[in-house]
Amino acid sequence: MIKKILIIISVSMLALACKSNTGSSGKPVTKNIPSVNHTVKQGSLSLNASKTALFSMTASSNLAATTTSTTDITTITPAADTATNNNKAENERVYSVLTRLYSTVWFQTEEEQDDGKVETESTFLYFNEDSKVEERELETGEPDESEYSTVEIVEGIELVTSQNNGDTNRDRNACVVKNMELDDNDSEYQLYYLKDENTLYVIELTEKYTKTNELQNRAESIIRELEGNDASKYNKDKYALSTI
Repeated sequence: MIKKILIIISVSMLALACKSNTGSSGKPVTKNIPSVNHTVKQGSLSLNASKTALFSMTASSNLAATTTSTTDITTITPAADTATNNNKAENERVYSVLTRLYSTVWFQTEEEQDDGKVETESTFLYFNEDSKVEERELETGEPDESEYSTVEIVEGIELVTSQNNGDTNRDRNACVVKNMELDDNDSEYQLYYLKDENTLYVIELTEKYTKTNELQNRAESIIRELEGNDASKYNKDKYALSTI
């Protein structure tokens, strides 16, 4: 019987797992600690400024997602979000969570036990400087497969979060995005919830949506669960910042 346990592995465990398996790809560490202050796009780069991220979008950087919209749901890129906010007074800026996730690496690890043999499967999310995403799986430290996506922010959705400790500049740490895979023309909506600098939830919104308010209502419902007593039901969607 196979038993699966979702765990967020410790820094020391990740260091050991990657010491002999990264090769020329570099260590799986973030180059940015994301800002939880929505008026500031720039995160903290000092911790790992000299290190490189594990993955690279170079191989797929020229690919383009092509989608045909049949809804009234519109999206904007992180670059457009940045330009819009840069033209506002600092205290009026509301950079999207997606915009603030640039140059970050996140991970979660699942442990499988099969007839006494323990195997680990880690999933890494790498957001490049343009907030395009590579999702890579590693089985027992060895690369398995990668998926590349373009991710854009759904317009017209304002989500208020309550983990701000009284700081109103820290109450916009969730957004709804459209994730468009670059290789098979598939797309889906997701909720990004940045609990703190070290914890990100990426939750698929699996229903079929044609209206922005439908997405907002579903996202708000999930946020209430995350900030209430039902956060554990989303453990499978929880990622930790890789900060070795």
